[in-house]
Amino acid sequence: MPESPAPVYRVPLRPATTRLVLDLGPPERSDPVPVLTYRALAALLLVRADGGTEEEFFRVDSGAGTSLMSLARAEELGIRTTGRRGKVKLTTAAAERYEDVVVGVIRVRFPGSDRLFLRDCLFVADRPKAAPSLLGLKDVIQSLKVTIDRTPAAGAPDGSILFEDYPPAPAG
Repeated sequence: MPESPAPVYRVPLRPATTRLVLDLGPPERSDPVPVLTYRALAALLLVRADGGTEEEFFRVDSGAGTSLMSLARAEELGIRTTGRRGKVKLTTAAAERYEDVVVGVIRVRFPGSDRLFLRDCLFVADRPKAAPSLLGLKDVIQSLKVTIDRTPAAGAPDGSILFEDYPPAPAG
């Protein structure tokens, strides 16, 4: 009996935010190493502590290994932010710095799906509420195949990001 295809979750990209970025590193580097990253904003549904959902735009950044979000923004949305508190070193293209964080989990649903996904997340105390949340791909690609499709479609004129379950391993 043929196996059913793995579910695909299609999330429209936010207009005018999808771009390739050539990052040459901080200006003080004498030997800049070009890094090509892909950045796009996609709306995901976050599950609040009371079980309801809130739409939040996440920057899907191929250079980000860990998901992160402003602690103040998470609290404003009613997202559970319990977890270990402490300082962690965050490395970006611009600098390395230590930040006060809560190490926690976000509960995510893709639009049009009831399936719940858990993602590790750093809730950053000093991150402004208006700063975009980051969807770290390291955690995501361990459980989902990610495809950025720039083909315009109904409801997604700037394309979509596809999250697809890996097909089950063949038996035997």
